[in-house]
Amino acid sequence: MDSAFFTISLIKNRNHRCTFGQLKFEVMKNTLSNILLVTVTLVYLSCTTNKLSNPENIGLHVMEILKMMDAETQDSYAAKFMSVSEIKEVSEKKAVISSEDTRQEMRDIKEGPWMRRIYKDFNEIKAFAITNGIDWPTIEYSGWSFETLDMDGVHACKGDLYFISNGRTYMLEIYSVFNGEEYRLVEVEDIRPES
Repeated sequence: MDSAFFTISLIKNRNHRCTFGQLKFEVMKNTLSNILLVTVTLVYLSCTTNKLSNPENIGLHVMEILKMMDAETQDSYAAKFMSVSEIKEVSEKKAVISSEDTRQEMRDIKEGPWMRRIYKDFNEIKAFAITNGIDWPTIEYSGWSFETLDMDGVHACKGDLYFISNGRTYMLEIYSVFNGEEYRLVEVEDIRPES
C-alpha cells in the first residue's frame, strides 16, 4: 500500500489513539473503495467505447442482441436500431451522405413504416426460433462475413451472421449504415438454416 496513505491516515488520526486493528480496517476500507472506483470506471469506459466504428464488430454486436431475444420486446429490440430521428439527423450531414437524392429520401422516412418493418423482422425471427427450437441464450457464434458498400452516397455494411444452436448452423442478414461516427443497425432479417 502507498506510504502516503499511511502518513495521511496517521496525520488525520494524530489526536486519536489508533490500534493496529483500526489501522488495518482503514486500509481495507480504502482498498475496497479504490477497487470499486476502478471497477466503475472500467464499466463506464467499456460502455462509452462500445461504438461500432469497425464493421468487423457488427456481427458480435448482433450476437449479443440475439442472446437476449427471449427477454426482448418489440420496443426494446427496435431501440437497438437507427431511429427515424437519427436518420433525419444524418441526412443533414453532406460529408456523410453525399447524394442529395438520398438525403431527401432519408428526410422523407416516416416513423410508422420504419417501426413496422423492424417489428415484422423481430416477429419473424422469434417465430422462426420457436419453430426450429433455437434457445437464444445458448447460441454460439460461428462467423461474420461482410462487405462495406458506398451506394447512392451512403456508406453501409451488409453481412451475414452465422450462429449455431443445437448443433445446427443458422444465418441472418444484417444491414447497417455509417452515421459519421459508427455503424448503426438498420435491418436484421431473413433468418434461415445455412445452406
